[in-house]
Amino acid sequence: MMRTALPIRRPRGARGFTLVELMITVMIIGVLATIAIPSYQQFVQRARRTEAKSAMLRVMGAQERYFTVNNSYTTDPTALSFAACGNNTTGSGDNCDASTYLIQIAALNGDPKTGFTLTASPKQTDDLCGNLTLTSTNVKGKTGSGSMQDCW
Repeated sequence: MMRTALPIRRPRGARGFTLVELMITVMIIGVLATIAIPSYQQFVQRARRTEAKSAMLRVMGAQERYFTVNNSYTTDPTALSFAACGNNTTGSGDNCDASTYLIQIAALNGDPKTGFTLTASPKQTDDLCGNLTLTSTNVKGKTGSGSMQDCW
């Protein structure tokens, strides 16, 4: 006599997921990720821009303090007690490696006695605002395709 295998029965109350349920869950997570990730990246980019603007204002304040003592502005970030990240450049963060923007200090019209221009260049591409500029006369600028309101 030939014996046939009996189907395996689950204990009462035990449940599992079917493949269809699992695939629907994966699809829902995928749709949410395609919506959430770009939105998150925009918030991160705005936070980085805020970091750059804040650092530019710190440099601007240090320049004004330097001017009251020396009757001239400087293009040397170490004279302003900032870390130097290159030629007349400092970072937007606590150190050059942690900075998301590099801030270059240049004399306005080539003469440090008349003023200065700060240019914040992003380490990662920012198509909306590009480089942010700020002069000692508080003239703000940007090189990207976004509006001044979006960038400043």
